[in-house]
Amino acid sequence: MHSAKGGYLYMVSCKNNQYIYAGVTSSLLLRIHEHKIGLYKGSYSNRRKTHKLVYYQFYETIEEAINMEKYLKGKKRSFKINIIDDFNPEWIDLFQKAEDLGLE
Repeated sequence: MHSAKGGYLYMVSCKNNQYIYAGVTSSLLLRIHEHKIGLYKGSYSNRRKTHKLVYYQFYETIEEAINMEKYLKGKKRSFKINIIDDFNPEWIDLFQKAEDLGLE
């Protein structure tokens, strides 16, 4: 069974791009905001301060996004870096751009 609402696969990094975290959400802007304010205090992403949105991709179903996240998490760091480099070569924080585009 597929949900009616799609989802985003996203990657966030820390300031110096040493750490990368991949996640899935149905609400990209809300989830990135949660990263930025450190909502989940004990989480990997908060401990590593991965607050910078460097990649996102929308999928028609949340299940597709989850499957891609599982695939991505099974890959080496270099694989993730290549995806980010292709999408966002300067590794800028895309949060404002996503907000300006009116992404959910």
